[in-house]
Amino acid sequence: MEDLIKNWRTQINKGFFPFIILKAIAKKRQYGYSLLVTINDETGLEVSEGTIYPILVRLNEVGLVSAKWTEQKSGMPRKYYEVSDEGRKAIETMEEMLTNYFKTLKK
Repeated sequence: MEDLIKNWRTQINKGFFPFIILKAIAKKRQYGYSLLVTINDETGLEVSEGTIYPILVRLNEVGLVSAKWTEQKSGMPRKYYEVSDEGRKAIETMEEMLTNYFKTLKK
């Protein structure tokens, strides 16, 4: 049973990560590493770069976030992500879906 629960948790996390990423970026424009730190700190989930960057690419490709390289006063340029209007609509839809799922589970 332990393996089943571990696998189930992994699948739930995978499904939630796009939502978690969108919510974090909706709060403030962020670059990849700052987003990683924000998610780890605020959720307690251990998210790696190998998880977060492919999701950011997909979210950008479908227009839920936009990405823009920004020069820094010192160091390398950073790619900052912002949630688009379409991304905000997606967040609202996801929140409604989650609310409905949890209501169903409480019955």
